[in-house]
Amino acid sequence: MTDQIVEDDAPSVLDLRAPALVLDPFPGEGTAASTPGDLVFSDDGRYLAVTSQDCELVVFRTEDWTEHVRVSGSVLWGQDIQWVPGTHRLCKRLLEGEGRRDEAAPTRAYDVDTHAEVAIPPQPREVRSRTGRYRADTGYGRYQADGGYGGFTGYGAWVDVLSSAGGSRRLHLPRGKARVARVSFTGDERRMFVGLGDAVHMVDLESGAVVASLAGVGADAVVRPDGAYLVASAGRSPFTSEHERIDLWRISDTALLMRCWSGGYYLPAFDWSPDGGMLATSVVTGFQGYGGEIRVYQPGEPLAE
Repeated sequence: MTDQIVEDDAPSVLDLRAPALVLDPFPGEGTAASTPGDLVFSDDGRYLAVTSQDCELVVFRTEDWTEHVRVSGSVLWGQDIQWVPGTHRLCKRLLEGEGRRDEAAPTRAYDVDTHAEVAIPPQPREVRSRTGRYRADTGYGRYQADGGYGGFTGYGAWVDVLSSAGGSRRLHLPRGKARVARVSFTGDERRMFVGLGDAVHMVDLESGAVVASLAGVGADAVVRPDGAYLVASAGRSPFTSEHERIDLWRISDTALLMRCWSGGYYLPAFDWSPDGGMLATSVVTGFQGYGGEIRVYQPGEPLAE
């Protein structure tokens, strides 16, 4: 597989050749209960929360990777989860469509420290930036020339960004048949990365302008909090393996630094730790879409000459 990590890069980027840690929170195989789903680091990096496809929740302490919480399925989080900004409270992450209805935003969460359900302010939209300053929905539909009032010019994908300062802005992306695959934010909340088709678009959040388009990067890419690297799945090769590949890209020059086999057939979720030092990945290892584990990657040694 591709491996272009040089000595200067090695201390700061991921080693995808082998995980530093493998977690098996949902043992077994062949069922939704044994299959990992969503995962997300807490904003302070102290916890990694993971869910199964059967909506069981497990929260690990990242200090020593011991279990902090294990709870069976609940309507509070379902399979898709997010932390309430700046807290240790978990709630449901709204799926496409739900977040555009602000009245549907979750108002209750599970506090993993007190082990109790608590009331929270509404948590709208599908994804959020680090502090919740920006929240976003995605969709696909009619495309108008000036973003809302011009003549109809076709169909395309869009991202609707809600700012805590007030008001929302719908950003129309390059037109085509593709839908948005993933949205992620830099830690300083200045840039948003939107995966669409065969490219990832970098958006300036203050102006709403697309400032760069990175061709060839997987549309499910997730940006490292410092804005320097992207990780994305790279599909499967029918010639050498059925397993999904995983890529590491440098943003400054769109260089593919590393491409490795993930060891699984599907990669449902990625999340960087807040300091960018770790990447956690849900890996489904069964060909039929069941069973799997959580893999945590960290920087490693450079490729030997």
